[in-house]
Amino acid sequence: VGAGTTFWFTVRLGHTPSVEDHRPLTPADLKTLRILLISEHGAVRDNLRHSFELWGMRVDAVDSGEAARACMASGAEGHDLVMLDLPVDESAEGWLERHLSCIQPEGAPRVVVLTPVNADLASFDSSSRVDRTLSKPPSASELMNTFTELFWPERREARSDPPGSGTAAKLPEVVARVLLAEDNATNRMYVEGILDRAGCRCDAVEDGLSAVEAAESERYDLVLMDCQMPELDGYEASRRIRRREAESDASRRIPIIALTASAIKGDRDRCLEAGMDDYLGKPVAPHELLTKLAHHCARSDTAEAFGRDGTAATGERAGGVAEHIDAEKLLDRCMGDAELLVSMLDEFESGAASYLWEIERGIDSADAERLRRNAHGLKGAAAMLGAESLREAAAGLEGNGHEGDLQEARNNLDRLRQELEHCLDAVPVAREWAGRRGRSG
Repeated sequence: VGAGTTFWFTVRLGHTPSVEDHRPLTPADLKTLRILLISEHGAVRDNLRHSFELWGMRVDAVDSGEAARACMASGAEGHDLVMLDLPVDESAEGWLERHLSCIQPEGAPRVVVLTPVNADLASFDSSSRVDRTLSKPPSASELMNTFTELFWPERREARSDPPGSGTAAKLPEVVARVLLAEDNATNRMYVEGILDRAGCRCDAVEDGLSAVEAAESERYDLVLMDCQMPELDGYEASRRIRRREAESDASRRIPIIALTASAIKGDRDRCLEAGMDDYLGKPVAPHELLTKLAHHCARSDTAEAFGRDGTAATGERAGGVAEHIDAEKLLDRCMGDAELLVSMLDEFESGAASYLWEIERGIDSADAERLRRNAHGLKGAAAMLGAESLREAAAGLEGNGHEGDLQEARNNLDRLRQELEHCLDAVPVAREWAGRRGRSG
């Protein structure tokens, strides 16, 4: 009684990195980067610049080494990274030497080279100036991982998805390489986001001819084929892929799933006749897409895992936004990911005026096909957002173009302008609502 006991012990604990060390990249991080993009191909240059700007980066895009030198000489602020696009028909060694000499005066920015799949990488491996090489086309995750490793190495264990691909409604991984042929930028971003989050590698092209070429030059587990595209539609592209498989005596038949805006019986029959294996109606439901992907890639273990409801709990309702943009439906399609929803709203907002301009030019120039094609694209973008009134207006003009009835199209144009204006007015409200959902989730 009245006496105590004194004892001591030692616990050896390893260092645990702080939560800050493992945060994925955010737009606030990326907007600190300035990139110099050098590509002689306008489509590659425009697509990458658009993606980087969408992620908040500052981008200077030029078409040659000489233009890059002039760009650097004209600005006081340096670049953090130089991205070089190696043309298919160039000698890697000579090309690399010429372009590196153009960026030498700037000091020591990090250097990433985009290469064709079959490029000889010996020149790049031996160059101390090249930090990374990426096969074309690089996926969003590959780009994000590269930025993380080069500029935030302490956060390399974090999931490095692009902004707009958050971790809500986490999906199981799928080991598959998918070719996506889709000319609508909003739909393309949406499907790429789903596949990327599920663990797939996705290569995206914008027309049927490019799809045929990609399927011939690369090995894919599956093709997602939009039915209506410029240059060559999805039906004919599928027929050509099947013919080339037959001509080459290929032992493996690549599965092709059609993406169609009207999945009715007639469309289904037409898809099967063209050599496709299955079809999905647009807008694509994430878990339906992944279930079909698992089935056709013969991955029964993942197919079972995908067979869940996955409906996102929306909680707070979108209020008056739903009259023109069904933000709750779009959030559900985005698997509860508010950042992906915002990215899709941004993509729609930036591309809508172009669709309207092309539709108007099609009517003014009596080009019914131009009218039909662009009305179809706007219809798909509207359907993705749940903008039903705009979708109906665009579908009417698509029908006018299909029938060659330009006078009726002119009569319907005012309704389309009005519905598009309503949707664009609703975008900031939907974006703000999504921001609140993201903060509360």
